[in-house]
Amino acid sequence: MREAEEQRARRDAEREKKWVAAEARKKAEEEACAKAEEEARKKAEEDEAKKKAEEEGRKQRQSEAVEKQTKTTMIRPMDPEPGMSTAGSTRSSEWVPGFLTPSRGRRAIFACAPICRHGFAEQCQEEWKAAAEYRENMTLELTGVRVVLQTMARAYLDDRVERQEASGSGLGVGGSGEALGSKKVVDPKGKGKGTDDLKGKKRVVDEEVDMDIVDEESDGDEEERDGEGDIEIV
Repeated sequence: MREAEEQRARRDAEREKKWVAAEARKKAEEEACAKAEEEARKKAEEDEAKKKAEEEGRKQRQSEAVEKQTKTTMIRPMDPEPGMSTAGSTRSSEWVPGFLTPSRGRRAIFACAPICRHGFAEQCQEEWKAAAEYRENMTLELTGVRVVLQTMARAYLDDRVERQEASGSGLGVGGSGEALGSKKVVDPKGKGKGTDDLKGKKRVVDEEVDMDIVDEESDGDEEERDGEGDIEIV
């Protein structure tokens, strides 16, 4: 009795120990997950701030380049022709803001070239990304259309095969042993009618024989043929 209690106590202690270890492991996993989420959030915020700072720096550089280009523009007056009065005009060697000299114009162009190239590269990347997304969407849509068409074609072929098999059961010789194209007509009063064989010849069926044939075949043939093959009118 005491040994059983000791074993039970040991089992309870082991179970408690396992439960405590599982709880500690679960808590550690939750803390690690929360820490990873916090690090990911901080990294995303840093990337966003870095991207925003780069965008602001790019805009500032563009505005500085435009301002610099505006300040460096000079206007050169037209040189007076011989005999023209130069009263009130500036000397030809003096420069008035408005037009660029050739050297300064080239420098301004060279200064703007990297900015234009950077903007063009960004625009090209956006266009390529949009084109890739459009191509992926069109590929998915065309794949879906192809699958639908294949399914419809398969269903049509299966239905056609089933129809051919169903119609093939009524071809050839009927259950009563009659050939294709022959027709037997029996009057409700029991009077004999004419029947045409395959060669088109007409013969008279006796009244008693005709009625016996109708009685034998009326039970099974109407349900088996189901409106296909030969036609009997009773």
